Amino acid sequence: MEFLFAGLVSAFVACVIFATKYYHLTYTASGHSGAARQAAHRTPMPRIGGVSIFSGFIAGTAMLPSDVAAYTVPLLLSCIALFVGGLGEDIGRDVSPKTRLILSFISAL
Repeated sequence: MEFLFAGLVSAFVACVIFATKYYHLTYTASGHSGAARQAAHRTPMPRIGGVSIFSGFIAGTAMLPSDVAAYTVPLLLSCIALFVGGLGEDIGRDVSPKTRLILSFISAL
C-alpha cells in the first residue's frame, strides 16, 4: 500500500510540474537552451523531475510502519543536501560540480 501511495503522489506531482511547464520554463529555464550536455529533449522541458521523485519518497516514508520508518527516515534526511544541490542546478542556479560533490559527501556521511 505504501508503494502505491508513493507512486500516486509522485505521479501527481509530475503531472502538476508538466501542467505548469510554461511557468517553469519562464522562470527557471535560463541557460537551458538545449545545448547543455545533459539535454536530451529537442524542446525545453522542466528539469525539476526530481521534485516528484523526492515527494514520492517522502510520502512513502510517511506511510511506513514505525519500525520500518526508523531505518528509512535517516536515509530520507541524508538525501536532503543532495536534493537541494540538484534542485538548485535544475532551476538555473550556478551550482558548481565541486559544490554538488561536496553535497554528495555530506549526504553520504
